[in-house]
This record gives sequence, structure tokens and C-alpha cells, in this order.
Amino acid sequence: MNPLHPQSERKPFFDFKVEDIFWISGHGAVVTGTVIKGAVRAGAAAFLKKANGETKPIRITGIEGFRKILKEALMGENVGLTIADLDKDDFDIGDVITFES
Repeated sequence: MNPLHPQSERKPFFDFKVEDIFWISGHGAVVTGTVIKGAVRAGAAAFLKKANGETKPIRITGIEGFRKILKEALMGENVGLTIADLDKDDFDIGDVITFES
């Protein structure tokens, strides 16, 4: 880390463990689970990490927590993430959504 510019090399971090998967017509795949590290905002680009080591790029189009639309989800919160470009069958319980490829 550069001591003169400590923020310049800092990467955002986020890990979310998938606990359930739904399909909502008109919205797409929705995964529910817990933010286990960091934070995420709606519209963020991330990666789906499968148990077999496969990684897929995704886009988080929406976040919902306890029937409220949220702008962001923070560590420890149980939320649902709406995911663009993937089907319900692309997810498995235990998958991780992260910013790291």
C-alpha cells in the first residue's frame, strides 16, 4: 500500500452466500442470503463463484430486505439480490457472490 495515497490501492470487497434461489417473472433470478463481508450497491458488477471453481460475471440490479427496496446491503444483513443475465438454474445453494474474480 502506498503510504502517501492509502486509498489509491484499496479494493472494495464483498462476499454474499447464496441460501435460496427464486425466479420472479419480469425481474429475473433472485438469490437470498447473508452478506458475510463488505457491502454492495444496486447496479454493481460482481462475480458468481461456483463450488466447482467456475466463475461467471453478473450484475446486481436490485436489493431487497424485509419487503423494502434498498440502495445497498451491508455485512450481516439478510437480503435478496436480483441478478441480471442469469437464470435460476445457474445458481446453487452455497454459491458465493463476490467482487473478486
